Amino acid sequence: MTDRVPGAPGRYTATITASDLQKLQAGETFNITLTRNDAPITEGTPYSKAAVLPDALASVLCPDVTDPSPADAFSALLDLLNAIGADGSSVIGIEHGGTGKATAAEARSALGAAPSAHNHDDRYYTETETDTKLSGKANSSHTHSKEQVGLGNVDNTADANKTVLEANRLKVRTTSSLVVTGGSGLYYYPANAQDLPPNNQDGLLLFITYGAWGGQLAFPTGGGVYYRYGTTTFSAWKRLDS
Repeated sequence: MTDRVPGAPGRYTATITASDLQKLQAGETFNITLTRNDAPITEGTPYSKAAVLPDALASVLCPDVTDPSPADAFSALLDLLNAIGADGSSVIGIEHGGTGKATAAEARSALGAAPSAHNHDDRYYTETETDTKLSGKANSSHTHSKEQVGLGNVDNTADANKTVLEANRLKVRTTSSLVVTGGSGLYYYPANAQDLPPNNQDGLLLFITYGAWGGQLAFPTGGGVYYRYGTTTFSAWKRLDS
């Protein structure tokens, strides 16, 4: 701030209206306007809030005080000075919002931060290296062909040379005769079907063929397991679980 240096110290110009002049002459109370007219050599800095304690500075020094005064600001500065080490160093304790360390390097170390000058060694992948490694990996949602899993030469379809029950799934078919002509599979047979096992009940029939050979397992609903086998003709039914 700069002091005002007047050229005519203490000089003012007085202005009075005609009505106030009459009051003056009559010995009554009157109003007069005084304007400083000291012909300053240096204007000086006007004393104001913006010059003494602007809002931006007040919010930093006194964040918890509403409409702080210069006294509040000086008190905050005194607290900060009291927080500095007794040896005159610029160390500010953690309890006062500081790091408790005298140098920036010591403060970084105490905070677990890396030095201001450092690099990353080969323990870390760069973004480019990571993208390159991930580019050879499959998406989380994907499929595999038979060739990709080593089954390119495997034929999973059913035909006369392969006695698989079904190429894709096992399904139950119905037959009216246990002399089945539909090939290997799982069949349901009713109680009036031809060539039933001895208990003459409906049930499930598992029929397996291999070339000219055929074998059957019958599971009647009344219980028991019966089997028979043969080539051109079947053997008699025999109970397997007796």
